[in-house]
Amino acid sequence: MPKTKLTPGSAINALLKKHSLNYNRLAKAIGISSAMVRLIARDENPVSANVAFRLAKFFKNKPEYWLDLQKDFDIAKTAADKKLAKVLAAIPAVDKVKFERKKSTPRKKTKPAKKAKSAAGRRAVKGKRPAARKGVRGKAVAKKKTAGRKPARGRKIAAARKPAAKKGRKPAAARKPAAKKGKKPAAGKKAKPVRTRKAARKRSRR
Repeated sequence: MPKTKLTPGSAINALLKKHSLNYNRLAKAIGISSAMVRLIARDENPVSANVAFRLAKFFKNKPEYWLDLQKDFDIAKTAADKKLAKVLAAIPAVDKVKFERKKSTPRKKTKPAKKAKSAAGRRAVKGKRPAARKGVRGKAVAKKKTAGRKPARGRKIAAARKPAAKKGRKPAAARKPAAKKGKKPAAGKKAKPVRTRKAARKRSRR
């Protein structure tokens, strides 16, 4: 604990004894939690400007009184910090410091990256036409191209060709109907009529 004449916590404890009050009654009166009042009374929590105005209104004094107590306490506490003392020893004075500027190296100019052209764009630049897309349009273009071409020499157009006749077979018109297997009727003899069930029934009715 820093050695000071009076701290905010000791001032609150002295005033509470004088008016025979406790932490809970003070907390209810100034509108903060009792835990906050206990931390301030133990010097574990600083007195903010908001709390300083509340304490000044309750104890009939000025908020500067509480803020000055807190300032003196913070300065004494910070001055007793050994780690900070080592850091302060390494910090020079403003009149003894010389700042040297580093020489800036010129930056190399980078060329803008060329945009890669698509395959269709490259063909258009070279003078070639882009290939027709696959689908209905592509088929129509292919038909138009083939329609104007002349047939190659030595080849006949498919429409002018005649279907080749199969070997060993005659056309259907020249063929004769094959005779049914069985005995041929003798010359001068009439063929017997074929008996059927209907003919037999008619004879029996007669």
